[in-house]
Amino acid sequence: MNRKIDQKERIKFSDFVHLFRMKKDIAFFNALNRKVVFVNYQNPLAAFLTKAYGNKKEFLMSDIRKRLGTKRIKENLIDSLVTREILIEDNVDEKKKIEMLRKKFLGHPAINVLYLILTDKCNFRCKYCFFEGGFSEDAIFSDMNKEIAKRSIDLYQKSLENALKKGLVEPKDANVILYGGEPLLNMETMRFVVKYIAKLKEKNLLPKELSININTNGSLLTKDICRFLKKYRIENDISIDGPAEIHDQCRFYCEGKGTFRDVIRGFYLSKKEGVKTCISCTIGEHNIGKLSEVFKWFIDELKPNAVGFNPPLWNPQIEIDSSYNEKVSKALIECFDIARKRGMYEARMMRKVRAFIEGYTYPFDCCAHGKQLVISPSGKIGTCHAYCGSGKFFTEFNKKFDPYDHQYWKKWSSVSPLNNEKCQNCEAISICGGGCSYNAEMKYGDISAIDPSFCMHAKDTLKWLIEDLYEKTISI
Repeated sequence: MNRKIDQKERIKFSDFVHLFRMKKDIAFFNALNRKVVFVNYQNPLAAFLTKAYGNKKEFLMSDIRKRLGTKRIKENLIDSLVTREILIEDNVDEKKKIEMLRKKFLGHPAINVLYLILTDKCNFRCKYCFFEGGFSEDAIFSDMNKEIAKRSIDLYQKSLENALKKGLVEPKDANVILYGGEPLLNMETMRFVVKYIAKLKEKNLLPKELSININTNGSLLTKDICRFLKKYRIENDISIDGPAEIHDQCRFYCEGKGTFRDVIRGFYLSKKEGVKTCISCTIGEHNIGKLSEVFKWFIDELKPNAVGFNPPLWNPQIEIDSSYNEKVSKALIECFDIARKRGMYEARMMRKVRAFIEGYTYPFDCCAHGKQLVISPSGKIGTCHAYCGSGKFFTEFNKKFDPYDHQYWKKWSSVSPLNNEKCQNCEAISICGGGCSYNAEMKYGDISAIDPSFCMHAKDTLKWLIEDLYEKTISI
């Protein structure tokens, strides 16, 4: 809509426009296309536009001239409001825009991630662990064998190839995650998996760009293991929640002994051997009040390649303070501000920031929504690793299995704020991604329900991004 609007034409604010008040300006933000226009309070249009926005009714362009006079009109401002679709023609059907996005992103799986649960055993008993907490007390734990691993990788290869041919994903998006339990408890299969993937790459059956991550607690790392990770360019994501006095409050061995000493030894060994070494930090009551200090300690003392913050998933054994969601949201924004000033990559905030800055729609916050295959140690295939213990949304493997036709993957690939009526008027609809469906299902019995913790974070992040853009804009 790149044109000057006719004076006799009836116009209105887009249904997706939201108003934010800055220090000296009003920000009109279109949540669907992520465009923003700042209008100074002193501008003669400010009061009229604010009132018109509040009334939610169409009006004539000529109304502005009648009320304010021709000389007082800022034509470039009107052009900006129209071009950025803050103001639109009154006969525009905006439901079609949402339908187009739904058709583009939802309802069709596009596999690019493989989660291999190499074992569901763990040598830790972390207080907040959703994975181990998802198993019954009498559960029998097991390791994945090489046969199941090979079968799983072959299935992934075919599924990924399908998505690549259809242009649904790019080669750089291909990712294999070695997970547990503690995956290093099954080194034999881990080594087989990595070498087999390397062979498929050599044969051009898997993309050369495919990356491998291993999520480990770090306590079992040896020089030999680290050199293996380095040789095959595997990213080592180690769980650390802060210095010893913080980390050991929740991350301990079966007998209750703290794990920090062994974890930090493994971390430094991994770095020394030249492995790409990152930190995965779970946010809980034990570190939420000092998260920015913990983050600075990570950067200054440990110097990881990257840091990822993870609010804990639902666990019936953990009581969460009523103000926890607000604390997490505030802390994550503070840490991201530190990260960009220190040149550190923080994944959780960055996903939303990129969607806002680069102007693309972010339909899912998790690959469980039709983008991944999760393989349990026994060989069952699921959408989300959080359900590994219960087996929900997991199915048996057979030669006819195809994630693109299976009800679970179709269902999960349709779960998004774009498809939730309660989210249609939300200012953060296009950068949110919808949060965690496991949390939503555990709390409300429906994977399509809103996860309140991520909901608050998305809205707070958007407000911060607009304010940050405003500060940069007025300082130019």
